[in-house]
Amino acid sequence: MRKKVAILGSTGSIGTQALDVISKLGHQFEVVLLSGYSNTQLLTAQCQQFGVKSIYAKSDFLPLEDLAQAQTYENCDIVINGIAGLAGLMPSIAALQSGATLATANKESIICGWQFLQSAEAQGNGKIIPVDSEHSTIFRLLQGQNLAQVDKLILTASGGAFRDLTRDEIANKKARDALLHPVWKMGKKVTIDSATLMNKGLEIIEAKRLFGLGNIEVLGHRESIIHSMIQLTDNTIIAGLSSPDMRIPIAYALTYPIAEYSKVEQLDLIKTSKLHFFAIEQERFPCLEIAKRVSLGTEAQAVILNASNEIMVRAYLTDAIGFYDISYYIEQALDYFDNCAISKLDDIFSIDKEVKEYTIKKLNLGGLIDWHSSI
Repeated sequence: MRKKVAILGSTGSIGTQALDVISKLGHQFEVVLLSGYSNTQLLTAQCQQFGVKSIYAKSDFLPLEDLAQAQTYENCDIVINGIAGLAGLMPSIAALQSGATLATANKESIICGWQFLQSAEAQGNGKIIPVDSEHSTIFRLLQGQNLAQVDKLILTASGGAFRDLTRDEIANKKARDALLHPVWKMGKKVTIDSATLMNKGLEIIEAKRLFGLGNIEVLGHRESIIHSMIQLTDNTIIAGLSSPDMRIPIAYALTYPIAEYSKVEQLDLIKTSKLHFFAIEQERFPCLEIAKRVSLGTEAQAVILNASNEIMVRAYLTDAIGFYDISYYIEQALDYFDNCAISKLDDIFSIDKEVKEYTIKKLNLGGLIDWHSSI
């Protein structure tokens, strides 16, 4: 029997690659639900190609609000969440409540709403499988491992577009420069986060939530061939290597626990020849250190960090601020909202809204930013 799959954010990077994987393994899967935001032309084409009847979008289709209802996924075995931002939290909860497996690339829901995801997972007897390449690799490396013997998780970072520049050189760089990632092709938000290394900081928080391990290190790695490593208590290190292709973790989430997808470039170690590593310098990439500190704090602090960073990235994309303004104003928001706490689900969205409004006002960005739109 074919597994029934829903893809949220099907017109984005994760969604389009997921459909590519399914088209190669089509005999195993049936796509029963797709959602997009505003690219209705592509969404319509995808629905026609895969024979999908349940279509959700900003307009003209079924309402996006339905994605936050568990009954929407009652016919689904797997829900791939490729939605960007905190908008992915309620669909994640609903998917888990329905009993579906949640294959998620929506790190914000894990970072900001982990306690509620865990509750939904237990309620619906669902399962969470990470799709980010780093966390997918750790997930695979930990299979069969005794967690008591895992001393450290090691996340690798390409270093982003500015990895070879000095702080003074980085300070003058615009968003158009930051979007020129040396390895990965991703959306604008995550590409800017890669340049600031906030992406890696958010991944530290995500890894702590997903795997329950606190000792997490970030190591610069130019080639993006090693995606993550685990270090055991006897100081041996086990690494996960593959070509930098997001279809690999997407396919693993779909076919777990069996890795069946082989339509990506095979890693040629002779051709690769050398792998390079480097330390991440706090002076050049302060966002990483801020996120590390937040990883030791409360879930409310994680919401503040995420919300403030989202507005700062939007502002940077419009050239309204400089590169290092991002980390400076995130610190300001964390200090200002220091007493926030989360006791119920609505608190997450309230804090998110307040932080975004505060940051926009603080920077006098008014009409420059539509923070409701997707990036």
